[in-house]
Amino acid sequence: MKKAISYLRGQRVFTHASSKTTAGVWILELPVLVVDATDVEALGRQVAQALAASKEGVPHPVSWKGIFDPVLELAGVKSWATFVKSARCVGIEGVLEGVSFISTENLGASGGFNDIDRSADTVKISDTVGLGRGLIAEFEKAK
Repeated sequence: MKKAISYLRGQRVFTHASSKTTAGVWILELPVLVVDATDVEALGRQVAQALAASKEGVPHPVSWKGIFDPVLELAGVKSWATFVKSARCVGIEGVLEGVSFISTENLGASGGFNDIDRSADTVKISDTVGLGRGLIAEFEKAK
């Protein structure tokens, strides 16, 4: 399985790959990408690129300090608390050629994001416009 996460803040979408550690925990994996939320095809390419970077068996972190810093830097904020205030989040899962999206509810800086809805349909990884549209549709469901 491949995983990625996208965050909508204002008119920008931040997406990063997630990789599974040797201890079984999914963590942020580079690259972190950002694109304008109105560019549906670019959103789809961003999703496909992030999923391609996802892998399993990466070393488990010794320290969690700074693990989210690449996203914060791109967003121009200094803390998770500031970032999360205005963010919506969608989880992305890819299995073989199919991609599904999971909308979430924002529970704030201490609660993070909780899954609330999984898209019923999958989108082909090669359909960049479909990926972009699917992501936008899930952001609309996210709270």
